[in-house]
Amino acid sequence: MAGLGLDKDFLNVSIVNANENIFIRGESGAANQVISYDADRRIQFTDIPNDNDNIAVSNPITKSVVGDTHTIGLGFETTDFQLSASNKLELKDDFVKTASNPLSVSTQNVSLNFNTGDFQLDGSNKLELKDDFVKTASNPLSVSTQNVSLNFNTGDFQLDGSNKLELKDDFVKTASSPLSISTGNISINLSSLSGVESIVVDSYAGLSIKYGTTTSFKIDSSGGISMFGLPTSNYGLASGRIWNKGGALNIV
Repeated sequence: MAGLGLDKDFLNVSIVNANENIFIRGESGAANQVISYDADRRIQFTDIPNDNDNIAVSNPITKSVVGDTHTIGLGFETTDFQLSASNKLELKDDFVKTASNPLSVSTQNVSLNFNTGDFQLDGSNKLELKDDFVKTASNPLSVSTQNVSLNFNTGDFQLDGSNKLELKDDFVKTASSPLSISTGNISINLSSLSGVESIVVDSYAGLSIKYGTTTSFKIDSSGGISMFGLPTSNYGLASGRIWNKGGALNIV
């Protein structure tokens, strides 16, 4: 029969054989302790090792020990993360914290900042230019309430039947005597021509100038020019006057 050897330091131990089970009792030791074998090959009573004591953690994992309670946790930024209803980690709804212009973030909403004078939202809430997005114009153009207009002098210009800009019929505004302009017509003022009593367009589409009943100047329909009643001598004529020298025109 094999024997059981016990170290003398392991005193007051009784070995009981009951129902073929071996029980070792000792006066030292406490409940829930175990028999261990140390480096000197001695049997002794020791506490059950607690594995939690040997756990090392690093951020963001945390460890807290209060008495016999060991708590393992996860450190997180509460402004960015939260626990769901199932205690699962999730991003907060407003996890976007900052934005650059023209974007902005406020209370879970990301917004686009825009000038309401230039832009608006259409019926589908899409950004669009306003109808009157043209804000300024240089003369002769002007902008007013979504309309771009051309400014013009109504004394000189008008719109034709197709709304195209055109000169008025009387666009010639001034003339020197003996000519005059009135409502699109150019006239010769006979009263300013000394001695001239009438200007006649004859049946041949020629033009005649008469002093009284005598024709002194005529342009025929072919463009030929005739002069009548010219002086036949330059005697007494002022410089620049025309006279008839044997059928040839001469100028004093």
